[in-house]
Amino acid sequence: MRYSRVSLMVLAAVAVVGTTVGCGAASSQAEAAGEVAPSSGSISLVVDNSNFYDVDVYAVQNGVARRVGTVSGNNTTTFPLNQTFFPTGELSLVATPIGGFGRANSGRLTVYPGDEVRFYVAPQLEQSSAIVRPPD
Repeated sequence: MRYSRVSLMVLAAVAVVGTTVGCGAASSQAEAAGEVAPSSGSISLVVDNSNFYDVDVYAVQNGVARRVGTVSGNNTTTFPLNQTFFPTGELSLVATPIGGFGRANSGRLTVYPGDEVRFYVAPQLEQSSAIVRPPD
């Protein structure tokens, strides 16, 4: 069976719209429910990006970097990190600007399940910092 170019373009458009609507519905449901609380075996990572650039955030342990997510410029985002990110209790956080140069580094952090880590990405990346707060 032969399809015309127009038919293929219509099928592609329908597939894209269907995927977008499905993703939007899932996103809306998650937003309506509020932020998901981290489980007892995870930590909460709060990234406060005061830099102009969007940044990609990585958790680094034993020299292996795992991407956590992206935080838009001048925004704050919370990520739950499960124990696979920090099986030994030590990690570093790195944020690299998208379209920029340099990187923000938290230094070595010791974390335990239930902790909250606040990673502040400063306008001058070398002035970035992080703190660990134990659960209440």
